[in-house]
Amino acid sequence: MVNRIHIVGGGWSGIAAAVRAVQAGLAVHLYDMAPQLGGRARSVVHQGQSLDNGQHVLVGACQQTLALMQTLGLEPNDLLARIPLRLAVPAGPQANWMAHSHPIRQLWGLITDPDWSWTERWQWSRTLAALRWSQSHRWAHQSVEDWLGRFATGSVHHWLGVLCVCVMNLPPHLASAGLFLKVLQSALGQPGGSDVLVPRVGLSQLLPQAAYAWLERHGAVVHLHHRVAELGGLLAAGPVVLAASAAESARLAAPHAPVWADAMHALSHSAIATVYTQWDDTPPRLSDPLVFLPPHHDQPAQVIIDLGAIGHTHHATGCWAWVVSHAQGSREVITQGVLAQAQHQWAKQPRVLGTLMEKRATVNCTPDTHRPGFAVAPGLWACGDAVDGDFPSTLEGAIASGQACIQAVLADG
Repeated sequence: MVNRIHIVGGGWSGIAAAVRAVQAGLAVHLYDMAPQLGGRARSVVHQGQSLDNGQHVLVGACQQTLALMQTLGLEPNDLLARIPLRLAVPAGPQANWMAHSHPIRQLWGLITDPDWSWTERWQWSRTLAALRWSQSHRWAHQSVEDWLGRFATGSVHHWLGVLCVCVMNLPPHLASAGLFLKVLQSALGQPGGSDVLVPRVGLSQLLPQAAYAWLERHGAVVHLHHRVAELGGLLAAGPVVLAASAAESARLAAPHAPVWADAMHALSHSAIATVYTQWDDTPPRLSDPLVFLPPHHDQPAQVIIDLGAIGHTHHATGCWAWVVSHAQGSREVITQGVLAQAQHQWAKQPRVLGTLMEKRATVNCTPDTHRPGFAVAPGLWACGDAVDGDFPSTLEGAIASGQACIQAVLADG
């Protein structure tokens, strides 16, 4: 019977695994190389100011993340701004009906929406019906572009392509249709599921700091600034869960499970960049706190989030986060591209507070990607976005992976 567990990695999957293990009555030791928990989703000090290491968002369907926050004593409604998904552009909302989860209300909202032509309304109705009835496992080995080519035309094809880049961090011709369908079906299948949840506080305050306090209060031992050199000693004391990066997990697993480690090494990653800007004069008016930008080959950002408008505790009025998914090029090139977008849209440019780029932000979930499973070797397990699961590289995917991994460990005995 398992009574002690060692978890290597303090990102969101490692945090979720540690909390679930404590709840199961296990003695938990959590190890992380960094001075704080959070992994890639954390706050950092950049040029003297606190910025998140990339602008992360959740959606209303992220029930496991919201439940974990409540377990830690946090109130999600106080920490997250809820914005209905409307496919808004800077000039005005485009799809108010998308916020409805019930098919009849969604259809009625679409039919009566004056922003769309009758041809577009028919195209959306057809595509949404196909989305609800498509079996994601049948599309596991095909791309999002394959699915769109069959079920979407015109502006519907365009908008779902934009959502694909935002959700999967890959363009439609590279992204797995199976995973994309799972995400959209989950978001559109429950009340408020498609709402975008934007943190009003720094990412470290959103969950990692509370998790650290909760774990220590419940008897877990958290080792920060601690790089595990090898697993021999830990494995002798009980099960070990690898919740580190793909590269670090592969390094530690290689002596015990070389095939699993090779599969981890074979995974490819994509970058996400966030350009934080400040309007020192009157900022341009946005139709929503979160707007989408028309894609163009030399204009990199897909989304603007008005952090001042949602009452973010670290940012004043006029502070925007420009999110560049599947980021290409250097930090300087991306920054200049965002300023060019502002110039093109409003004939003026904001001041840049900083550009943060995570070069290995997400695992590329293509139709041919094979993410290895939880079980690594006897007594050795793994979780995180590089491990096989129902979600791409998202915060919800990390939380779900960590909790499911502990369930597998407990079931194994």
